[in-house]
Amino acid sequence: MSQADVAPVVHICQRLDGIPLALELAAARMKMMTARQIAARIGDRFALLTRGARVHLPRQQTLTALYDWSYNLLEPHEQAMFRRLSVFAGGATLERICELCECCGALKADPLDIVSSLVDKSLIVADAGADEPRYRMVETTRDYAWRKLAEADETHVAIDFARRLARVLEREHARWPQTASSDWFARIAPDIDNLRFALDIAFGAAGDEAVGLDLLSWSVRVWDELSLLEERRRWFSLAVTKLREDADPALAARLWFGSISLIAHGDKSNVAPARKAAELFARAGDRAGEGESLARLGAALLTPIGVEAAEPHLHQAESILRNFPEGKPLASCLRSMGLARSFAQDVFGALPLIEQSMTIMRRIGDAHGIASAHITLAEIRYALGDIDDSIRIVRELLESGRQSRRQTTVALGNLAGYLLAQDRIDEARLAMIEGLRAARAVGHSASIARLVEHAALMSALTGEPRRAARLLGYGRAFYARGAASREHTEDVTLARASALVVAALRADEIAMLMSEGETLGEAEACEIARGA
Repeated sequence: MSQADVAPVVHICQRLDGIPLALELAAARMKMMTARQIAARIGDRFALLTRGARVHLPRQQTLTALYDWSYNLLEPHEQAMFRRLSVFAGGATLERICELCECCGALKADPLDIVSSLVDKSLIVADAGADEPRYRMVETTRDYAWRKLAEADETHVAIDFARRLARVLEREHARWPQTASSDWFARIAPDIDNLRFALDIAFGAAGDEAVGLDLLSWSVRVWDELSLLEERRRWFSLAVTKLREDADPALAARLWFGSISLIAHGDKSNVAPARKAAELFARAGDRAGEGESLARLGAALLTPIGVEAAEPHLHQAESILRNFPEGKPLASCLRSMGLARSFAQDVFGALPLIEQSMTIMRRIGDAHGIASAHITLAEIRYALGDIDDSIRIVRELLESGRQSRRQTTVALGNLAGYLLAQDRIDEARLAMIEGLRAARAVGHSASIARLVEHAALMSALTGEPRRAARLLGYGRAFYARGAASREHTEDVTLARASALVVAALRADEIAMLMSEGETLGEAEACEIARGA
């Protein structure tokens, strides 16, 4: 086996749950397919491993026959429960299982008794480590159960499940503004795979698009809290294309709100969806949604030279949000207002706003909100020239581990900039490399662009002006798209790197190299930056 086969083989073993028979069948397929090909098709594992197989096992059993044998030993009501449990891609509590049984038809026995029987037969696994036990199937078993559900013409159960999950997320959406990050995260994170599966089914060929749109509309906080930026972007981009002109304004507002990216300040692509969401929330009579959308609109317009355009929307948002109990949306708005004041060189106006934001977040126990406030505070301290304090604030935040994955990328990018301001190149390089890894993992393109430009300065400082020019070209192309704006930290890095490149290279050479950099893909730019 070559080194290139290691990752696909690990993936195959994980998806087959280490089941010996399944692994033996997969190994037999290696005679006609590569490990990468098997890994790519492992989602349909039963067809892949058993179709046309001439594998002589001790009991002449195929993987399907093994599961058929176990399934056929079940009582009819156990078989029905077994099939229904296949919709829980991420497992479920007993309460959720009972809800599903209730919404898609009662069984002839107590669900608890049936679940206990299936646990005893090793067809489902009980995870007693959580506060409330969760029951799940290993992936291979769940795949078989789903096939049996489809054979029984019961896939409507999955749509019923999606409807139920939408109501769960609606309740959690309402709780989010006043709920501590850790508590909210603990309740919602275990259901992320259930959400993914329910959306796939609802938007699939035999699904129900209306159910899918409703479910998705209540999910925005889930993707945000888990920093699943790429998935969030993909789903909401799809959703707004499916909205009818006569769609319910409240539903449309939530979907347009979900289309606002989390890059936030200075991301011009957020202006249109934020404005649309605010208008639709106003039409639907949802003042809280309107206020939060206006705050996002202000943030999208907020750049060091765009304060006048942004502040009216931020102040309007604050006046609306003040009519509700102090929560995360107001705290976020206040933080943007503080950043706007700092851009306007009004530090004495900025700091009290940041402190108000942090006070609200501390009262709620919102670790992610507190992290955002600390990141903004460090930026203000840096603009004031107190670089040591900026470094301390960000390092303490990173060491606390209380920030989201997205915030980690922002903090590491800022830290690299602060360290470079003191010519601490080795430390800055470590922050840059870790930041690129984290930003690529969550798909945070703005953090990648900022880190690439910091890498350009590192290159220029260490005698590699050609590399620096190419990286600066990538940054120029990224910011030209209007997906984010440079703030003070990035402006300082850009100015220093540009001056060093100009001093080292001819103008025509710089133009050529920067043009090359403008054509770089994200992965290629990151690879060049890592070599800085």
